[in-house]
Amino acid sequence: MQKKIFLGINIFIIIGVFICNFFYQMTGFGLLLKSVCSVGFAILGIINLAYAFMTKQKNIKFFIFMSSGLMLAMAGDIAIAFNFIIGAAIFALGHVCYFVAYLMYRKFDKLDAILTGAIAIFSVLFLVFFPLLDFGGLLMKIVCIIYAIMISAMVGKSIGNAIAYKNVVSIIIAVGSILFYVSDFMLVFDRFSNAGMWSSYLCMAAYYPANCALAFSMLMYIFTEKEEQLF
Repeated sequence: MQKKIFLGINIFIIIGVFICNFFYQMTGFGLLLKSVCSVGFAILGIINLAYAFMTKQKNIKFFIFMSSGLMLAMAGDIAIAFNFIIGAAIFALGHVCYFVAYLMYRKFDKLDAILTGAIAIFSVLFLVFFPLLDFGGLLMKIVCIIYAIMISAMVGKSIGNAIAYKNVVSIIIAVGSILFYVSDFMLVFDRFSNAGMWSSYLCMAAYYPANCALAFSMLMYIFTEKEEQLF
């Protein structure tokens, strides 16, 4: 019964965030709806953290760092509307929390290093050499490069976990991390090129599902702690 209640709460909040995200995009990207969406996935993380404590999960550090990442993602999403560098810095701290959570799930190994390196090299080369990007100065470019390396580590580690474990939790985390990367990729186009509104829509279409997936993975971890590989 308890599982069904928490699953229902998760589904209800995720649907609410998706609906709010739709109206956020359709009504001109207002700060109020943006904040509601972010608060939604952050609350989801707190609820699942509380459930982890209730069920006395052994790997509680995973849940603490995941929920911390969600809280920082919420703060960064709101802050970036006022100051890009401050928002990016908060997001970067969130990525550190996610990365540490992934380390709590599985230790860092050569596969993770290879994946992280490959994604980071692609990301940095894109930021440095793509001709349509205009950062308006060296400082902003450096900020974006540092941020790109950090999210590359997050994505690389999540994919490594999914390849190693091949279970529901690792796959959900990998999907959420990849969506986060896509969102940030679109954010670069939105902020530093004349790409048009399509980049804004794609950015938000990926961002909120990304964080909802990461929050939902916490619940799935509790449900399937002893789950065997899917394939």
